[in-house]
Amino acid sequence: MDTQDSVPTLTFPCRTPNEERKIVRPPNAFMLFRSWLIRDGKLPPEIGRRQQNISKVAGKAWRLLDEHSKKKWNKEASRRLEDHQRSCPDHKFAP
Repeated sequence: MDTQDSVPTLTFPCRTPNEERKIVRPPNAFMLFRSWLIRDGKLPPEIGRRQQNISKVAGKAWRLLDEHSKKKWNKEASRRLEDHQRSCPDHKFAP
C-alpha cells in the first residue's frame, strides 16, 4: 500500500478547564492511517460505511504496510502527542 510522503496535519486544540467539552486525545499511528484511508478514498466502496467494516479493512491494510511506511505514521503520531503535551501540559487521561 502506498502512503503519501507527508502526513496531513490536524490540530486538536486544548480546551480551558471552564469549558464542559473534553480534551481530545491525540490519535495514534493507526488512527492517523485509518483517517487517511477514509479521507483519500483509498477504501473499496463495497465495504460500505459501517465503522466496524472500515476498521477491519484498515487493520488488514496496516498489517501489510512495510516498516518504513509505519515509521512515517508513528513519527506523525509522536509529533501530535508532543504538540498535545505542549498545549495541554496538565492534562491527564481519565476514562
